[in-house]
Amino acid sequence: MLMTVVLFVIGLLLIMFGGDRFVDAAVEISRKLGQLVVGATIVSLGTTLPEILVSTTAALQGSSDIAAGNAFGSIICNTALIAAVGQLVRPTKNAEARTFRWRIVYFVLFALFLMADAAVKGRFGRVTGIT
Repeated sequence: MLMTVVLFVIGLLLIMFGGDRFVDAAVEISRKLGQLVVGATIVSLGTTLPEILVSTTAALQGSSDIAAGNAFGSIICNTALIAAVGQLVRPTKNAEARTFRWRIVYFVLFALFLMADAAVKGRFGRVTGIT
């Protein structure tokens, strides 16, 4: 038990140090190239790699539920965070429900289709993964 706690603390410290260095390097690359997009792309890849590692490891060990949950949770969280930050930076002044209604309906129907496909097959198939 003590070894697990020690390894966890060491891993946490390494992640904090590595994350700090990673962000500094991304900012420096962005400054040198003069493009914010380059820095943002590098950071997005860096934040996605741990999720890819977890999903790949889970899938290889036969735990596709963990891989799917990780992917769905990541997409939901990232989308919500981007929407929230976008509203903080530039709030929408004249947003009406009818302008978003068709998008919401489309998203919900598509998500229900994917869930039904997985329920019928008993797993998330290749088509579901591609979409």
